[in-house]
Amino acid sequence: MILDRSIPLCVYNAAGVPERIEGDDRKIVRAGRVITYSIATENKVTLQELCDMGCDVKQVVMTWGDSPGAQNLLFKGLQQSGMQLLARALRDEFLARRFHAITWFAIGLTVQNLIDLKPDFETVRVFKIDVPQLVKHGAPELGPNFQMHVNWSDEQWRQLGFESSKYTASVDANPAWTAQQKRHRRQWGPRAFS
Repeated sequence: MILDRSIPLCVYNAAGVPERIEGDDRKIVRAGRVITYSIATENKVTLQELCDMGCDVKQVVMTWGDSPGAQNLLFKGLQQSGMQLLARALRDEFLARRFHAITWFAIGLTVQNLIDLKPDFETVRVFKIDVPQLVKHGAPELGPNFQMHVNWSDEQWRQLGFESSKYTASVDANPAWTAQQKRHRRQWGPRAFS
């Protein structure tokens, strides 16, 4: 695959072109059925909008993304469809090596997005979600409710790096939390642990 931002990408769904793309840019995208990197950046087109226009996400990342994290692309507003297409692209060995810094939290997704988008466990692994990242981004604050949303098995929690004794010790060692806050955070994790 050629890595060149000057290559326009095919737009397979012209009806999905955002309304804010106007004038000559709109004509190029809708009538010409292509979008250029400059049009995308000038109009702040997100990855989700590129997905909605039918653009190949793998091509978007490979031709336009700055490795290793594609931080020049806009991931905000990612929905289920965009998340699945990005996850599929990240399963490509070459792309995954080149863009190894694309992770769930690095692209701006949150614990709430994890709950709302409900990715399958394979997708969770593709986006490099693990227990230290979940703790860092506040997932334990949800206590047992988190497990009700994600419904991961004990084995899946283990794969993400959950160790009950280590986690309990880290909760107990935090002097900033009250006894009730500690009790609530101790209920975070796999069902067998809670």
